[in-house]
Amino acid sequence: MTLALTGLPDDATTDNTTVQLNGLSTLAVTGVDPRAGSVTVTVGVNSHSGDFTVVVHSPGQGPVTAQSTDHFDVTVPDDAPKIDTMRPDPVEAPGTLSLTGRNLHAVKSVFIGATRVYGIQTGSSTVRLTVPSSVRSGSYRVAGQTDAHGTVYAPGVLRVTAAAAEQEGVRP
Repeated sequence: MTLALTGLPDDATTDNTTVQLNGLSTLAVTGVDPRAGSVTVTVGVNSHSGDFTVVVHSPGQGPVTAQSTDHFDVTVPDDAPKIDTMRPDPVEAPGTLSLTGRNLHAVKSVFIGATRVYGIQTGSSTVRLTVPSSVRSGSYRVAGQTDAHGTVYAPGVLRVTAAAAEQEGVRP
């Protein structure tokens, strides 16, 4: 897919240009033509509908940002897993988290940030898991791994709060 932009810096390249959809980097920049004012991207299978933000880290001008004026709709193949929601948000660690969507039986593992979560329970529309106590307070991307469709991201970020013992500085 090609995005048409005005005011693209002359020194914009695939190496210094990023495109985010809903604030997430689920798009690969495959071409940049400053003269034509175009940026070509590949939309990942784990992208969600939303708004684009294009950032060029121009050596001559510094960061140059452009925001989309139209909402972009991403359609996912019917058999592809898709995570629509995470509940609760925020979640306490340790605590139970539910991911809802479609075709989630294909999810083999879940990551909260870089932490792999073991012992997930999957169904066609829900994945249930326990957020490990090793996950510290903060905001994290949540991703499911599948065999056929690669990584499937939940929309947005999950906020994790500390258990009372961590907040008080006490270790179990």
